[in-house]
Amino acid sequence: MVARHLGVAPSSYSRLETGQTAWTVDMLFQISELLGIGVNELIQSVETAIGDVLSPQGCEVLPVARSNTTGSRHRAAGSLVAGAALGIVLAGMLDSD
Repeated sequence: MVARHLGVAPSSYSRLETGQTAWTVDMLFQISELLGIGVNELIQSVETAIGDVLSPQGCEVLPVARSNTTGSRHRAAGSLVAGAALGIVLAGMLDSD
């Protein structure tokens, strides 16, 4: 359902949910529209999920490293990319309906 709303293939959406691909600003607005909430509320939900669920378990939240940026692509055990946190929030919000 979300992949169709974003106009992406299910495999592309899966990469977004797992944090292998970065979400775009446009996608955040589309997700907000789908959920019927504002972008600020969506981002706050992601921050809450990170703080309440992931951080106490020792996970580190990292941005997606893009090929056009410098820096390490290291992904240590216990790390989670920010995009995956958004995927977790979406799954929870859509399942609660």
